[in-house]
Amino acid sequence: MGLSNATISTFGGEVLSRMKEYPFYCTTECKDNVEAAMRSPNLADAMYIYAIALNRTLSKDPVNGHRDGRAIAAATSGSYNAYSGYVKVGKDGSQQSFFMLLGMDINGDPQTFAYIAFNGSGTIWKSTYSDEASSIWAVRNGVRPVSKPKCGFSGNECQPSFMETYFVYTLIGLIVIVLLIIFVLVAIAFLIRHKRKEQQRLDRLWQVNFDSLVRPSDKGTRVKSMRSLQSVSTEITLENLVETKTLAFYYLFGEKVVARKYVSRPPIEKNHAAELRSMCRINSDNVNRFMGLCINGPQYMSIWKFCSRGSLQAGFFFLLEFQFGLHAIHTSSIGYHGYLTSSACLVDERWLVKISNFGLKFLNRMEPKPQYTLLWVAPEHLRADDNIGSKKGDVYSFAIICSEIITKKSAFDANKNDGTVEEILHNIKRTSSIPLRPTITAADSNGTHPALVHLIHDCWSEDPDFRPQIDTVKNVLKSMHRGGNLMDHVFNLLEQYASSLENEVEERTKELVEEKKKSDVLLYRMLPKLVADRLKLGQSVEPESFESVTVFFSDVVKFTVLASKCTPLQVVSLLNDLYTTFDSIIDEHHVYKVIKDSIH
Repeated sequence: MGLSNATISTFGGEVLSRMKEYPFYCTTECKDNVEAAMRSPNLADAMYIYAIALNRTLSKDPVNGHRDGRAIAAATSGSYNAYSGYVKVGKDGSQQSFFMLLGMDINGDPQTFAYIAFNGSGTIWKSTYSDEASSIWAVRNGVRPVSKPKCGFSGNECQPSFMETYFVYTLIGLIVIVLLIIFVLVAIAFLIRHKRKEQQRLDRLWQVNFDSLVRPSDKGTRVKSMRSLQSVSTEITLENLVETKTLAFYYLFGEKVVARKYVSRPPIEKNHAAELRSMCRINSDNVNRFMGLCINGPQYMSIWKFCSRGSLQAGFFFLLEFQFGLHAIHTSSIGYHGYLTSSACLVDERWLVKISNFGLKFLNRMEPKPQYTLLWVAPEHLRADDNIGSKKGDVYSFAIICSEIITKKSAFDANKNDGTVEEILHNIKRTSSIPLRPTITAADSNGTHPALVHLIHDCWSEDPDFRPQIDTVKNVLKSMHRGGNLMDHVFNLLEQYASSLENEVEERTKELVEEKKKSDVLLYRMLPKLVADRLKLGQSVEPESFESVTVFFSDVVKFTVLASKCTPLQVVSLLNDLYTTFDSIIDEHHVYKVIKDSIH
C-alpha cells in the first residue's frame, strides 16, 4: 500500500519530536526544519512487526526464542495496523500487497479512486467513485484510453495509408498542380505585361513629347494673329507672338497649338491619367480641342489647339455656341469647368466659340491664380477659399460672361471702376440683401431679348440652388433664337425625326420584351424549362429514361362540398393559391407537373 502525504507528514512530525526524548535527546543537531525520510514509516513497521514476532517466540521459548530465526519469521504472519497503515504478512513472511489507485483530479490534486487487496481466495476491489468518466477520466474529458492501439501493438493491423497506396498517382497529381500553378503565374504575368502595354498605349494618347513641339522661330510660317474682331484681317508671323509666364506658342506636327504653363509638377496618378484621356475624347464644335499634356519639358504644359480669332474678351458674340460648349462639358465625365472666364472662351478661324482650359483640376488647384480671374468665381467658392468649382459655379461664371457680352465691358467694369479688384472681391464675398453684381443698364440691353436679362439675373443668384441648370439655360436660349437658315431648319427636322424614331423603337422594344416574358412564363408553365428552352432554340428534345421515378397524386378532399360553401371568387382564389404553392415546390425540386382533375 502506498504512503499518503498525510501519513508521511504525521509520522515525520512524531519522529522529530521523539528524537528529542529518551533515549536520544537530540536537541542541538536535530533542527526543526529537518524532515523525516519518506520511507521512515515503513522502517517503523518493520521494527514493530519484528518486535511482535519476537514477543511471540519468547512467550514460547523464553530462553532461546530470540535465537530461532525460523520461528521469528513464522511468527510475523498476521494483520497489523502499523504506522504506514494496514499491513498483512503471509505465513512465509512475505507482505501481502495492498494497493491504492491514485490519480489527478481536474484541479491537478492527487485523488484516491480505489483500494486493491489480495487474499488467498482472490482480489478485493473497493472503489471510491460512482462514475469513472467524471472522476478517473475527468482530465481526459471523460474518455477512457483504448486497451489496444488502433493498429495493434505491433503496428501492422491498420490498412495502408492513402499516400502509401496511391503514391505514384499523388506524385503525378502534384506535378500536374505545380505545372498548372506555373501556367497560371505565367498567364498572370502575361496579362500584367499586356495591361501595362495597354496602359502605356493609353498614356500616349494624352502625353505630348517636348521634342515634338516646334517653336515659331524655327517654323517661320505666317498665321493670323490672336487679335480682336476689329483687326481680324491683320496677319503676322508667330515669331511676333510674345511668350508669357503662362502661355507659349508652338507647332505640333504642323498644327498650331498654345501651351499653358504650370509651376507645380505633381505626380500623375491613375485618376489623373483617366481625366486626361477623357479630356482628349471630348469632341464638340464649341469645346476647344485638348491635344495633351507635356510632362518631360522644363515644366508641365497643357497643349491646346490654337484659335486665331482671339477670345471673348476681344469680341463678344456667338452666345449660343458658348452655352453649347458649356453643356458639352457638364454632360461629360469632366463634370464642370471650374475656372471659366471670358479669356477661356476662344474663337477659331471658322468663327466658332470654343471653351478652353477645362479639366486638369489636379494641376489647377495647385497653381497661383491672378486676382482678377476671381471676378468670375461664384461667391460661395470665394468664401470657402477652395476655388475648386462646381456646375452651379459655372452657371454663375456664364452669367458674368453674358454681362460682358451685353455691356461690351470687362467683368464688373474692373478696368474703369474706381474700386480695385480686391475691393470688388471683398464686396462680392460680403453677404448682404443686395449682392454686388455687374450693372446692365437699359442702354446696354437695348436690342437684347428681355428674357436674356432675366436669365442672367437668375444665373448669378446668390443662392446656388436658385440658379438654373445648364439644360434649362440651353432651352431658354434656343427659344430666344428663332432665326436660322434652311440647313438649320432641315437639321432640326432631322433631329426631331430621329428623336421620335428612337422613342418609338424604344417603346416597341419594351413591348416586345414584355410579350416575350409573358410567352416564356406561359411556356414554362406548360412544359419543363429544359424542354421549353430546347424548343425555343429549335433543337429536338431527346427522350430520357430513368431507373426510378416518383409519381405524386394529389386531390382536394371533398372539394365539391367545400366549393358549395364558397363564392366563385373564393373557389378561384383557393385553386390559384393551391396551384401557386405546388408550382413553387416544383421549381425547388425540378420536377414536372401533370394536372389531372375534373376539367383537364
